[in-house]
Amino acid sequence: MGTDKRTSEHRFTWQPHGSQFTIIEDVPEKSLIIQIKKPPTLDKDKILQTFGFDNSRITIIQKDV
Repeated sequence: MGTDKRTSEHRFTWQPHGSQFTIIEDVPEKSLIIQIKKPPTLDKDKILQTFGFDNSRITIIQKDV
């Protein structure tokens, strides 16, 4: 969210997928505003165990550069 410094109008600014292309939208006076809390970090080992990951199924090959 932001405010246009020239007109003091409320604006919504976003960049799709973090791109350098910025989109500025008008925000109506009566609009629904939702704030989403950042979720907790997932435990990698628990996720891999849930999916049945088996380390013996992979081979790591290091290529010399």
